[in-house]
Amino acid sequence: ALPISTMATKKTTVLVAETSDRGKCLLAATRFEAEETIVRESALFEHDMPRVVSEEAVQSICADFDRLPSSKQDALLNLYCSSEAVPSLQDSAGYITASQDQRRLLGTLKLNSINLPHGKAGVFEVISRANHSCQPNASFRFEQDSTCSLVALRPLVAGEEVLVSYIKEGDLLLPTSHRRSALSMWNFDCACARCAAP
Repeated sequence: ALPISTMATKKTTVLVAETSDRGKCLLAATRFEAEETIVRESALFEHDMPRVVSEEAVQSICADFDRLPSSKQDALLNLYCSSEAVPSLQDSAGYITASQDQRRLLGTLKLNSINLPHGKAGVFEVISRANHSCQPNASFRFEQDSTCSLVALRPLVAGEEVLVSYIKEGDLLLPTSHRRSALSMWNFDCACARCAAP
């Protein structure tokens, strides 16, 4: 597992580990109390990619990406992106006509972005690696400068996976079939304990 330090303390707070069935995940490196900040970081990249991506939007996003330092480009492209077409993008004209590299970038953004309070979306080197659960043990907390924190919702023990909800809090109250439909843009079926229960 790869240790990650929080911006605030430079203390290792999470580990990036490989799962057997869901790619990479975040593990708590130490114990956290409820409401304690697990990780705090600034966005690698902010964008306002629309639901339907035009060719012009692709060019604009790619131009913004090209202006990033190479270290941030590499960090962003090391996040998860399916080798298959991303269902929520595949009908967009800009995605259809995009090059393979552009499709990879758009897919990475779509699958790893977190909606920010000011209307844009942000991709984070560490926080974007948190996997989904319909019983999350952490949540996002935003600051005005596009800094995001993962905050424990309940006590976590060292080695426990840090899990967030990709869907709105109100959607977590819906039946499993509705939650799975809301999660379809991420191209997976949730198999958390709550969804697996009869």
